Amino acid sequence: MTKGDIQRGVEVIEFAAGASHLLKGEYSTGAGTGIDVYSMRQPLGVVAGITPFNFPAMIPLWKMGPALAAGNSFILKPSERDPSVPLRIAELFLEAGLPAGVLNVVNGDKEAVDAILHDDRIKAVGFVGSTPIAQYIHETAAANGKRARCFGGAKHRMSAPVESVPVEPQEQVLFEQCGPLGLVTLNRPRAINALTHRMVQLIRAELDRWASDDSIDTVAIIGAGDRGLCAGGDIVSLYEDATSGDGTAAAQFWFDEYHLYAEIARFPKPIVAVQDGIVLGGGGGGGGGIGISAHASHRVVTERGRLGLPEVGIGFVPDVGATWLLSHAPAQLGTFLALTAGSIGAADAIEVGLSDVHIRSENVTKLLTALRTMDAGEAVMLLAEDPGEASLCAARSWIESAFDADSVNEAIVRLRTAGAAEADAAADTIIAKSPTALAVTLESLRRAARLSSLEDALDQEYRVSRRMLATLDFAEGVRAQVIDKDRNPRWNPAGDVDAAAVSGFFALSDDHELAMTTNSASPQRRPL
Repeated sequence: MTKGDIQRGVEVIEFAAGASHLLKGEYSTGAGTGIDVYSMRQPLGVVAGITPFNFPAMIPLWKMGPALAAGNSFILKPSERDPSVPLRIAELFLEAGLPAGVLNVVNGDKEAVDAILHDDRIKAVGFVGSTPIAQYIHETAAANGKRARCFGGAKHRMSAPVESVPVEPQEQVLFEQCGPLGLVTLNRPRAINALTHRMVQLIRAELDRWASDDSIDTVAIIGAGDRGLCAGGDIVSLYEDATSGDGTAAAQFWFDEYHLYAEIARFPKPIVAVQDGIVLGGGGGGGGGIGISAHASHRVVTERGRLGLPEVGIGFVPDVGATWLLSHAPAQLGTFLALTAGSIGAADAIEVGLSDVHIRSENVTKLLTALRTMDAGEAVMLLAEDPGEASLCAARSWIESAFDADSVNEAIVRLRTAGAAEADAAADTIIAKSPTALAVTLESLRRAARLSSLEDALDQEYRVSRRMLATLDFAEGVRAQVIDKDRNPRWNPAGDVDAAAVSGFFALSDDHELAMTTNSASPQRRPL
């Protein structure tokens, strides 16, 4: 550590110490007839800084000084390569009289970073470091509703606030034939390629054409931009149909969407889906990311892949065939993911059965090139690498024990008595979700496990989804998480859900049936 490292950090602290007069806001009288204008500046609350190893004093001081001066509490996650200097800085702040808990230092690696990025109590994140990590932090923070300012590649700004994202391209899906490869590119990067009804219709039509086109041997599905394959579906449109419409638009969307995923599962040629970046179940029936990738014959996940099923957090249930996939996951791992609305990385996605192999993101272009000349399975295995140990493996015993329960309440009781901090945290997470969505989700998984095919599961999901759209919890969940973003949903009911009410979601009804024809048992996945 050099004297310059300290001095340049101290200069920022000195500026911040005298900056309070800049934060008082403004008041102008007589801006117009009978009009006075004033502004108030208020702290966000808890904010965080993630800093690199090469300036262990300067950059942490750059981050914490202005944040504290603006009235925020600050969490510093320094590089794990040199944690002692930031810790000493925090000690000096305490010795100088800063109240305990206002400045916090958290040591750790990527696990600590992900905890910061996914914690709803943290409102903003700042980062300085390498460009790939800056990109990951910005994407993940933005996906979780946080302000993010990330600097990568020396002094060059990597990204701007979310508000300045470029205008979305006009063509929502791109189709390209590259020799014998048919390439599908979801092309809504501003929305992380969330699926719309029009996109579903276009993809169904093109896959139908390619199925009988002898010049096409393999299909690949990727997402435009660098944020992810697909962040679910168009939840806002579904919310508007639930609150202002009659549910017809949602029903038509789901009808086409569910048929698309059945067609992907039974496509007569290999489909290689690249699960790179954010891949969300989506919620509200717009489960684009999981639906369009997890039913493909060859499911490739990168180290950047984050597969999530957030439905119960917005008062909905996993759909798009997810109940079929999750109900067949080993050791109740699928039930765990569904009820906690969790997200997982590459190794865990393979363990659960949502992905097949891991390929580094830098090799995706090589994969697409190889698919032009090689069999899909050979091309995938040529670039496949070990994703490392799945973190869920260490938790399998308490997950299986707890989520084998017959009710959500019983699962929570078992989690509380499991004797593991992670189990306690899972219980806390579940309690915050919609009681109705939790109960219907558990019943959906148990019933799906007894069904004979993906199509049967999609039939069940269609009638459940249409009824969930009409509940108060779906509209309230989307309002709290997406529209108003106050993260404070008021579930109704807020406690136990009547068993008869749960059963009602599964009752047959002429106007709530998908009536998908099952020609055979669900397809066996091609060996890779």
